[in-house]
Amino acid sequence: MSDVVVPAGAAYPSKEPSMSFVSRSRLSPRPVHGVAAALLLVVAMLAAGFGAAFAAPTTPPSLVVLASTDNTALTGAPTGAIPGVLAAKGSTSITITVSLSDGTELSRGLVLDLAPVRQDGKKPAGSFSPSSYTVPVKGVSTVFTVTYSAAEDGIALKATVHKANSTSPTPGQTAFFDVLESLRVTPKNQVPTDGFGADTCNSSSNVSVCGVVYLARGITSAAAALSSGVCSDTGCSGGKEVQFIAGLSDANGGDLYSRTNPAILSLQCDKSRCGGKGVSSYTAYASLSATGALTAVPACESKGVIQAGADFCTDYVSSHRDNAGDVILQVLFFKDMRGTM
Repeated sequence: MSDVVVPAGAAYPSKEPSMSFVSRSRLSPRPVHGVAAALLLVVAMLAAGFGAAFAAPTTPPSLVVLASTDNTALTGAPTGAIPGVLAAKGSTSITITVSLSDGTELSRGLVLDLAPVRQDGKKPAGSFSPSSYTVPVKGVSTVFTVTYSAAEDGIALKATVHKANSTSPTPGQTAFFDVLESLRVTPKNQVPTDGFGADTCNSSSNVSVCGVVYLARGITSAAAALSSGVCSDTGCSGGKEVQFIAGLSDANGGDLYSRTNPAILSLQCDKSRCGGKGVSSYTAYASLSATGALTAVPACESKGVIQAGADFCTDYVSSHRDNAGDVILQVLFFKDMRGTM
């Protein structure tokens, strides 16, 4: 075997193949950016598809229901003395406003069933008229009026979609309110100073408790309201509750009446309920609030005068039984009030 002669200055041949003759594709992987992006897109599409398929169902909105009455006739009376709903059974229109909790529009033709609910959970004595309502036009709210057939405390109107399904708005109800036995709103110039309510509260009245208001200095509001209703507050014993509402402040904001010159609420209790005992054994209950709890009315320390620190008192010196045997308690006051005995 002959020797290989390498000319001077020439490179000695390598035993390994030259890198310049090896294909790049055999040494480096192909770029994967496009493949990865495609895989990510597929995964994202699958995730979106599964998410849509298994997403929780949308919770439908609920009905928002409000109740009110038009009390503008009593302009000038203290707002705290006027309940939001001042209504007598079967006669006073109660305004109902319905909307949706999410602010979307009510559908035209949506039928709502209207039912009473009692605050104490007992079966209501009355019903609303109408008992159903159809939304006349599409909109964010709808307004209509109802009446209630019974005198009852702690009533709410509950609205429910008729023939509801899983996407229908859920039921809603108003705040609880009282419906009165009777309500009398009399313009200022027609309010008698010598016995507001005397024509319906007298010895021939067929009610357990009623009231007459004596207003020697008149009133300052546009009208006065005198009502009778169920008394279910603490301190009541099954009788009626009498409420008087009017403005009793003068033009300068001062009290029209005072402790030394009070107005008088004459509470009459029928002998069938208040028979047999002395007048001083009966206690009147009163409140200055339209909805506040009734408290026992203290005895007046002097005839015809409300003692310091008291908002009202019972003048037992002037209280008596009438010829029919009914108890008459004379309650002195100088601010709007409601009371019973």
